[in-house]
Amino acid sequence: MKGLINALGDLKSRIMAATAATADTLIDLRKNIATIRGQLSDLESKPLPRAELILHTQQYIDLAVARFIEKEGPTLVRTLGAPRDTPRLPQYMSDNDFFNVLLLSAARDAVPSFVAKLEYEEGIPSAQRPALIEGLKQDLARLEVEDEKLVDDICDTGRATGTGITAHHRPEVLQRREAESRKRQLSEQNELDRAARESQINRRHAERRRGVPSPYLSRG
Repeated sequence: MKGLINALGDLKSRIMAATAATADTLIDLRKNIATIRGQLSDLESKPLPRAELILHTQQYIDLAVARFIEKEGPTLVRTLGAPRDTPRLPQYMSDNDFFNVLLLSAARDAVPSFVAKLEYEEGIPSAQRPALIEGLKQDLARLEVEDEKLVDDICDTGRATGTGITAHHRPEVLQRREAESRKRQLSEQNELDRAARESQINRRHAERRRGVPSPYLSRG
């Protein structure tokens, strides 16, 4: 009996040690998940490198000037280009509106020096981001599957061995499983309702058939 007790105690110790190692693995998994999520957040939100920021700013200026010229160019030609001694702007256009566009156009060449003075942490070029984001998302999905399975294994082991050891799923896993359970219950209930309706229809048809006189009896 003593040997059996010792053996059981040794088995429990080994189970506890194995579970502790599994728990360490779970901790490492969740650290990696957090790291990848942080990397994804940086890739999706960090500002572009200075070279691209310069390009985007110049494109914005070009677009603004082009819109102004498209809309107001013909009117400016008619007013400023009119053969009169005193040139003037269209009556609806203020001096500020006109000079702002001229200054914006002239400022295009100053954009590189302006951007160089901005202090910020540059992200990686936009062309490289999609492939990196996709790779990180695949790594994240794989780690999340491992995490979910590991938690299930820990809980199953705790129940099977009676050690009471357990682990908790990530909130998004619990939410997804709850949604899947509700969907499954709803599907099952819909199937039961459909079967009940079919049974009721079949029963009514059978009752109607039983209520019709037999053709043999009607001849008599």
